[in-house]
Amino acid sequence: MRATFLTKFLPGVLFFVCGVAFAERGILVVHVADPQGKPLKGVVLSTMGDGSTGPATSDEGKTRIRLARDAQPGTWVSLQIVDAPGGRDLVFVSPWHGRVMVPPFENESENFVPLVLTERGDRLLLEIPIVLAERINAAIAPRSTTEITTEDQRQGALERIAREYGLDPKDVDRAIRSWGEKAEDPYERGLAALYEANYREATRHLSESLEIRERKLKHANRDVVESAAFLGQSLYREGRYAESAEAYRKAAAEGGGDFVVLNNLALSLHRAGRYDDAERFYQRSLEMGEKVGAEPAFVAATWNNLAGLYQDQGKYPKAQLVFQQALSVIEKAVGPDDAAMGLSLSNLAKMYGDLGRYAEAEPLLQRAIAILEKVGDSPALGAALQNLAGVYVARGTYRDAELVYERALVIKEKTLGPGHPDLATTLASLAKLYYIEGKDTEAEPLYLQALAIKERVLGPDHPDLASTLNNLAVLYLRQKKYHEAERFVKRGLQIHEKSLGPAHPYVATSLNNLGGLYQSQGDFAEAEHLFKRALGIHEGALGTEHLEVATDLNNLAVLYLTQDRYTEAELLLRRALKINEKALGTNHPQVGTVLHNLAGVYRQQGKYEEAELFLTQALSILEKAVGPEHPDTKTVRENLAKLKKKR
Repeated sequence: MRATFLTKFLPGVLFFVCGVAFAERGILVVHVADPQGKPLKGVVLSTMGDGSTGPATSDEGKTRIRLARDAQPGTWVSLQIVDAPGGRDLVFVSPWHGRVMVPPFENESENFVPLVLTERGDRLLLEIPIVLAERINAAIAPRSTTEITTEDQRQGALERIAREYGLDPKDVDRAIRSWGEKAEDPYERGLAALYEANYREATRHLSESLEIRERKLKHANRDVVESAAFLGQSLYREGRYAESAEAYRKAAAEGGGDFVVLNNLALSLHRAGRYDDAERFYQRSLEMGEKVGAEPAFVAATWNNLAGLYQDQGKYPKAQLVFQQALSVIEKAVGPDDAAMGLSLSNLAKMYGDLGRYAEAEPLLQRAIAILEKVGDSPALGAALQNLAGVYVARGTYRDAELVYERALVIKEKTLGPGHPDLATTLASLAKLYYIEGKDTEAEPLYLQALAIKERVLGPDHPDLASTLNNLAVLYLRQKKYHEAERFVKRGLQIHEKSLGPAHPYVATSLNNLGGLYQSQGDFAEAEHLFKRALGIHEGALGTEHLEVATDLNNLAVLYLTQDRYTEAELLLRRALKINEKALGTNHPQVGTVLHNLAGVYRQQGKYEEAELFLTQALSILEKAVGPEHPDTKTVRENLAKLKKKR
């Protein structure tokens, strides 16, 4: 995002066109002035990346810099200050980040780039706080899918940028707030509201600003880029991702491919569930960032985002490679203890958790949490805690999981607000834990609350809805509410197939749940077809030793057991037991479930001794893991009592 030209805000700031340095193909003409419009002589600038260093600016503040071969009008280049007369410590004011769009090469008087610089510590900047507001808002714009700014981070950005300009943070904050109270222009009012995290007001004013600017301007203009980009930022913070993407798309179209705008457009598309478009813009952002020499930390964040996208698509080998690329870049750029490293470690660990590699996931998450806790409460810390709780659930340590989920909820509600979709994700995760523990009355309201938030913010067809719909369907299936279960599971399946394709593991989850519903209703042929399809998807996407495969095997075996197909059922259950014991250990409740089902195979065949042995083992495991009052524990206890009575 580029700062607004200061000529708009300081009367008398002029860029003279007499004696213009004429444009020439492959040459960037730059006019350099101070905030009062006075040309700056003797400033040496260069382009980052493959460009060159220009001669010192003339008496009129002009210089000509040769561009890289592939730089064309409409593309972006990043400038840096190489030297200044008398060793003056100059900083960029407009554009504050030093990124400029290459103008046409034709010899027209306006085909130059105006640049405003000032000396660090110049208090004149406090009289033009719009520049500072733009700079701070841009610094706290979203960079990743789990990064949402907290008040501590906002204060950190204020202090960092104030230091960059050699100013007192308190003076900067006062100047921006005072200016915001008096502002009448919609763009300025929107910037002030965005600075104060009043996203609803920011969205309203910036929407008005963008409409006005688009109506007035008939060609690509950075005024449109600024309004659209800051509007996209405000909408993203509200969780309105599809609308945010449209705003960022306008900024990208008008801005010619700024790598920051492209990354933020990709983020919004990613969160909106438009994965193919998101991948394309992440890759474009990386390409543009490489061309202009973007900061390594920013490049690493974009790699991280792309890896997360591949993970969401079930493309795990690609995701792992890209996550490791991001970690390598971050460690070189900011060191092993930076918050960006914590976020990347958490993301990589989540993928390991999805793959059932819990022994690798847990230490990464513990390290990530230790790093992020130093920064303070943040959505990133909440996400890392949620991922750790998921590992605890998979390992059967439910009390630990519940405590960690509850802490994640407190942090997310504090940093995101009660209506954010990321909070809904944690609510649904805690609800799923309650379901596993047999606490249906606690689980259902949390599921419904999560679903309501996601539908309101994300829309009725977003991929994130499908998991909650599936989990509600499973809950209703256990409660024998078949009509509600079928409605939710079919809707979840439709969303997953549409957004992720027919071979994604999430589709397999929906197929499993639908198969369970048909089995409960006695439609064994359709249930078998769906269970086998789910098994094929999971084996293809996750490998033959994954826990999801063990779940599929167990489900299919139970179906065969109800049809007296004992040999087939036993083979599948033996294989499921081996996978579960290898991944989870011998005392996990999933192991107890498989042992119970194996006991059923032997009981039906009259092998009572083997059946009693497995039922006894299953009961011991479940009583310790989920407690004596859990529905599954009660079922095993009842079946063991019946078997003993029968013998």
